[in-house]
Amino acid sequence: MWTLSLDRSKENCLDPIGYRITATESEEPKKREKNLKEMKQAKAWEASNRPFQSMISTFLMLFMSGSGLNIISIIITCMAMWTPVKAFFTVNSVFAPYEGEGVSLLVPKLKYCALNMVVMVAGLYKFSIMGLIPTNAEDWISVVPISHPLEVSTGFYF
Repeated sequence: MWTLSLDRSKENCLDPIGYRITATESEEPKKREKNLKEMKQAKAWEASNRPFQSMISTFLMLFMSGSGLNIISIIITCMAMWTPVKAFFTVNSVFAPYEGEGVSLLVPKLKYCALNMVVMVAGLYKFSIMGLIPTNAEDWISVVPISHPLEVSTGFYF
């Protein structure tokens, strides 16, 4: 005679031949945790590339603004200098969602800062091309004190 048990507890069920449920249950959380770490690391690398995406448009704006002294070129160059400075102060908040155990964020943060430094150097170069950064000796002539001679000799010619 056939009987059907409606008891759903795992104690009464036998595992199929060659299948161990304890092995799959113990490996699944580790695999999921490893996958989460890899995803966080990949997203951190994507976040470190964000300055590169805006770098091209910034370089194009610096090029198109010209080297003359007018308000538009000065504003664009100041923007090219201000954006990296602002980014340096927000590095930790940019990478905060990707922090976790086993996720190394040092190299992505350094890359993020290095790309922002490239934009800042381009802005400094633009300022020097426009002549707003004192780089020559003539730029400092007003600071050099006037030297007065200690002796004065005069002669007469007959």
